[in-house]
Parts: sequence; C-alpha cells; structure tokens
Amino acid sequence: MTARIDPQAIKEKLTTETLGRSVVFREETASTNADAKALGRQGAPHGTLVLCARQTAGRGRRGRSWLSDEGALCMTLLLRPPFPPELAPRYIVACALGVCRALRACGASARIKWPNDILANGRKLCGILLEADASGFVAAGIGVNVNQRDFPADIAGTAGSLLTATGRAHDPNDVIARILAECEPLFAACGDEAGYAALLESYQALSLTIGRRVRIFAPGEEYDAKAVGLDPLGMLIVQRDGGETRVVGAGDVTIRGAIDN
Repeated sequence: MTARIDPQAIKEKLTTETLGRSVVFREETASTNADAKALGRQGAPHGTLVLCARQTAGRGRRGRSWLSDEGALCMTLLLRPPFPPELAPRYIVACALGVCRALRACGASARIKWPNDILANGRKLCGILLEADASGFVAAGIGVNVNQRDFPADIAGTAGSLLTATGRAHDPNDVIARILAECEPLFAACGDEAGYAALLESYQALSLTIGRRVRIFAPGEEYDAKAVGLDPLGMLIVQRDGGETRVVGAGDVTIRGAIDN
C-alpha cells in the first residue's frame, strides 16, 4: 500500500525557507486553487501550501476539469511576488521548470510541453494552472499523477503517472517536498533579470515544444507553425510558414508528430 499525503511528513522533509512552511490540508475539497485564493484574500502568507486527498471540481487550462483520485496529487501554492505584477507570468515558467526537475529527480524522463504540462514517454504526468488575483497574489495549482496505474477511457491513451514512467510507487510526501525545493529558488529568480534569463535557458533545454512543428488553436483561428523560442514573459514565439513571427499567449498548442521524449 502506497503512502498517503501527510502534512507532518511533508514538513519533516522540507528544505525550503518559505514554501510549504504553512500547510492547509483537507481530505476533500472542490478546488485547491479556490481554497488558496480564499486564504490569500484573508492574508495568508507567501508560500502557503494547500493540499487535498481528493479534489472534486478542479480546473485545468481553458476551463477543463482536473479531478483527483487515489494516487493523484493536487496542491496549490500561494505566491506573493516581490516584484511588479506585470512580471507575474514569469512564475508560469518557473513553476513548470521546477516541477519538471522534481519529477526527473524521481526518475521520470520528464519534459515540458508549453506552457504548463509535464510529459514523460509521451504521456502527461502533470498539469499546472496559475491564476493571478486582483489583490496581488498568485495561486499556482499543480496536479501530478503519482501512483495511478489505470486512467479513465477518455484519457487512457495520453495520461501517465510517476509509477508508470518509472516502474515503481512513490511517496507523495517526497514528491511534494522535491517540488517545493526545486521551485523556491526559481520563484526567487523571477525578480532578477540575469537569474530569470538563466531560468529561461534551462526551461528551453527541457522543452518538448521549442524546435518542433506545432498546431496553434488561437481565438478565432488555427494555423501551423514552428515553435522557435520564448519571449521575456515565457510566451511562445512561433514562425509561420511564410516567415511571419507571432507571440502566442493564449490558446492551445498541439505538437505535430509523435512525442516520445
């Protein structure tokens, strides 16, 4: 039997200064992002970690559902950026890179599919959703498939877990502590130009998207292009076949061809 989420065990494993030092755990909740935003409006500190054993109404990007069951990890970090709010999108890049590094440390051949999915062996292990609040904080929701073997029919062909990627079960408390340890210095780098430039380079080195042919599903149009890089806020730069360069900040991006990492 695999370990369950245990806030005390997480705190004993932490090496961070701020992330996860305040933990809110619920056996069941509708959405850890919604809970974190409510706590943020009540003044909860930077680094507050919201966790649940089961999530019933979570959301992914563009309003998609993100439910959790046995073996899944749903968590949200409350972030209060110490830099201008217009730079807050940098947290998306930092979070994706930190989670990817953590899953690689767990033994998975993890890579990043822009902007916020983590894949291994062509299968999605993790989704990330960051939501900025008007009062100045960011809720960084992270959903990781940790110990699932089976998935619903509609995602069975594309979903994976740390267990299926590595061939062994993982303690979710270890996974959480690794994610926080990887993310903390990256979040700090978001306010420093040289640090963030290095962060972008590291992200691009682990990207599954950059350098590939992609299909862009943007509001009101669809088109094919080549992903060529990231702009200073982490938006995707693509080049259309006629040579036109665009920056993609919204919409879906599908990688053309097989994804095998």
